[in-house]
Amino acid sequence: TRKESSAASDVYKRQILTSSTRKSHGLIRFLAICLAILPRLLSAQIVSNLDQSVGDTFGMNQDNWNATSFTTGANAGGYTLTGATFSFAAASNSPSNFEARIYDDNSGEPGNSLGALTGDLPLTAGNHAFSTTGISLSANTTYFVVATSTDTGINRFRQNLTASGTETSSDGWTIGNQAHVLTEDQGASWQNEGGQSLMFSISATPVPEPHEYAMFVGLGLMGFVAARRHLVSKALS
Repeated sequence: TRKESSAASDVYKRQILTSSTRKSHGLIRFLAICLAILPRLLSAQIVSNLDQSVGDTFGMNQDNWNATSFTTGANAGGYTLTGATFSFAAASNSPSNFEARIYDDNSGEPGNSLGALTGDLPLTAGNHAFSTTGISLSANTTYFVVATSTDTGINRFRQNLTASGTETSSDGWTIGNQAHVLTEDQGASWQNEGGQSLMFSISATPVPEPHEYAMFVGLGLMGFVAARRHLVSKALS
């Protein structure tokens, strides 16, 4: 009958509208997730001196933390650091605790820790990678990579240094030349060893400026509105 047909049509329309609303909520959640993980999706090596010649090798444990400065590029929105890779020689004996950290700059030496990077124990010779969920860095600003350990005595990780002042960068970053600094009291005071720098690379992504985020969200919302209109039009036709 006509009444039954009309009722069935109304039910179908409500189902379509409900489905459209659910899809709308899903799209909004998807856009929020995309904005949250965008820095990691775009992250890539941004500065490195790992291709330079190895100079000295420096042992480190709780009595010898090593650090070298780096300076970020000019991206107005700053950067999100997601990882670092260090060059190591084979460890001495059996060290068991290593942690890489990023510090801000305090008049040419490491100041406050901004966050830690985690990875495998660098016991073997070669490059070892460490990662983080994201450390925010400002543009045109100096920071330090700091290699820390709580091991004692003859148990030491051994880091490679280079006398080269050359680095490669995709965004104007630099690594401090002859900028090896050392602490023998777990960061309470620092001394400049000079002559060489730690060998490392950094992975990061430029943070989009607000208008770039707005463009990304706007494009997503335009797609959402078009899709919703199509579903609603289909339900009401």
